[in-house]
Amino acid sequence: MAIEVGKDVVAIKDHSKGIYKQGQIHRCLGIRQSSCRCKHFQINIGIYAHSSVYHLPNGCGEETGSP
Repeated sequence: MAIEVGKDVVAIKDHSKGIYKQGQIHRCLGIRQSSCRCKHFQINIGIYAHSSVYHLPNGCGEETGSP
């Protein structure tokens, strides 16, 4: 299954600050590859957290900066 801009995505876990909950459905507004060494994908769901609209899965933990 591929993630594409415009398709719905489901949160697989709660956000640490409660911004979204597991199971909530969001529209994918953008996707990009992180700049850290593990190269995971960051997904824009239109919700700002930590001054960014891109949310990311647990990766290497390396700082990637804002968009």
